[in-house]
Amino acid sequence: MRIDSAGAFKILPADFSLLSSIDHGLPIDPAGELDGTNVADARGLSIAMSSSTKVAQCLVHNYYACASGHVARPVDASVLNELSKSFQASGYKLRDLVVDTFTHRALCVVAPQL
Repeated sequence: MRIDSAGAFKILPADFSLLSSIDHGLPIDPAGELDGTNVADARGLSIAMSSSTKVAQCLVHNYYACASGHVARPVDASVLNELSKSFQASGYKLRDLVVDTFTHRALCVVAPQL
């Protein structure tokens, strides 16, 4: 690592191996588990996440909440179901989810206020 002219740390390519194997002088154990699937490292985690329906549903709910400005309510169930189906049909492409969510017709009308 080095400090640039603005006083910020710069991470050099040679430093990445050090950053990924130790933290505060202790070795990092990247192994873990996601919904019953054991993962050995970040790559394994990304594979497990990409095949998890829970992660897909979480993404749909959170992007919808961001786009609508509120957490999902019971009245939003049909929209969430539609977004979930289109996300699955796209092969879980995040870009498609973002576009479908932020351009959904439900965001162009005012829902009944509870």
